Amino acid sequence: MKTRTNAERKGIAGIGLIALDILLQNDSGVSSVAAGGTCGNVMAILSLLGWNASPVGRLMPDTCADTISTDLKAWGVNTSFLNLAPHAVAPAIVERLRLDSAGIPFHSFTFSCPWCGERLPSYQPVTIPSIRAATEALLDNDVLFVDRASPGAVELALQFHAHGKIIVFEPSSSRVDHLFHKLLSISNVVKYSHERFPELEELVWPKERKLEVQTLGRGGLRFRTARQGRVSAWQHLSAPVSKTVVDTCGAGDWATAGLIELLCKEGLGSLMGMSKEGVLNALGFAQRLGSWNCGYAGARGSMYTMSRTLLLRTIAQLAGSGVLNLPVVEGTVPSPNKHAANCGICSTQNDLGKVSGHR
Repeated sequence: MKTRTNAERKGIAGIGLIALDILLQNDSGVSSVAAGGTCGNVMAILSLLGWNASPVGRLMPDTCADTISTDLKAWGVNTSFLNLAPHAVAPAIVERLRLDSAGIPFHSFTFSCPWCGERLPSYQPVTIPSIRAATEALLDNDVLFVDRASPGAVELALQFHAHGKIIVFEPSSSRVDHLFHKLLSISNVVKYSHERFPELEELVWPKERKLEVQTLGRGGLRFRTARQGRVSAWQHLSAPVSKTVVDTCGAGDWATAGLIELLCKEGLGSLMGMSKEGVLNALGFAQRLGSWNCGYAGARGSMYTMSRTLLLRTIAQLAGSGVLNLPVVEGTVPSPNKHAANCGICSTQNDLGKVSGHR
């Protein structure tokens, strides 16, 4: 396995959903509590792969935010930009993982407290003044990942675009407005669900874009790419067969991290000039990585079940011989929080007090 030195570590900033993920497995209570959300997961996975990852948020310093921050730090994520003012309560998402009548696992999400029923805190975007104050430091990164179109996200993306850096946009909200279209127009890689955004394929292809990926669930994905000003026709890749499916949650986040690792680590020039074979290699790795994580419970469940050395060795095997330049790691794998009493969500369930705006 190739190893990546500190000097070779690339930097990525991420702005979007950073949340507290609460996993309830088979209705038996809390199985784990960890940092999550699309942006949070992608940043944690890329940090594991050797990137300097810096998520940007406005989390209010409280029990929930501390849990998120502690988990991300354990994976080497830079949390310096997690608590930008004005603060807002950290979003929380509950995943219920159950078996149907045939014994097949399935998951669902709820945004209400599983104990008292009150609505859990939701995502609040980082404001433009906060972004402007942090922009100079954030521009030390090579790539920007965005999963929510907000004024602050667009402000930051415009600065990355002006400085010739890579922008990866993975919209997760179905709202399509002028901010959404602005991000589309300056993003180099766009990945989205066909079910949520079937109309995006009809839009004009901007010159900045290299790759558009449309996920099709069990149908795999289709993609089109540009090189030297020419846009290819849509091409389809079938989904890899998973030997064991425990939980499909987080598969898309792993796929996104795999794409960024193989597409973006050499900079914008390399990305825009990449051959079709290079793009296909990245997409194949992304699919295998997402499919592999389906064998574990939770969006990043695989990261808590084996040593870091074995984890990286397994990921390298998924990529193929000599493809990845992974970091040298030492130490044990951090354990996700196993107790509801430490999640800080509901005072009816624990003794850690209240979260602002929640009973």
